[in-house]
Amino acid sequence: MVPPPPTEPALSPSLCPSCGGSRPENFCPACGEKVVNPKEFGIPYFVSQVVGGVTTLDGKLIGSLRALLFGPGELTRDWIRGARVRRLRPVQLFLLVNVVVFFIDQLWGLPGVGTTSAADAIDAWEQTMKRHAGELGLEYENYKRLFAAKSSSIARSTVFVLVPVTALLSFAFNFMKERR
Repeated sequence: MVPPPPTEPALSPSLCPSCGGSRPENFCPACGEKVVNPKEFGIPYFVSQVVGGVTTLDGKLIGSLRALLFGPGELTRDWIRGARVRRLRPVQLFLLVNVVVFFIDQLWGLPGVGTTSAADAIDAWEQTMKRHAGELGLEYENYKRLFAAKSSSIARSTVFVLVPVTALLSFAFNFMKERR
């Protein structure tokens, strides 16, 4: 036998649903909870919030991008701490970055970035390799084997060089940031 669903007591508009304190105005003085307007549950309100959040270029966008690029974890720490006024909301930032990536892909067609299919990129790469093998007078399978060996060697060398360089740059950037 399934128990009946619990009924929630009707909340008074003057009581805060988060902390239970009195809320004489549009915001709770104890926790800052906003009074919910029934219009906020409709699709038009949601669409207007998304459009407004993506198209409004103010200090929140610049601050969010600066924190995202130069302060790893800063956005997350601020959000968890509750400091949300100075930054874009996570969904706004996510949508904005996706729209920008989509337009970059449409303008330049970068493989592996946006809407370019992986199969198309692989086919184009294979055609380039076959053409290059023909220019060098090699059979494609031999060229493919030589290319794999050389790229593996370059990849190991690149990681060997880039890891210390990245660590040094990160250390220098954080050192300069702390000095300020």
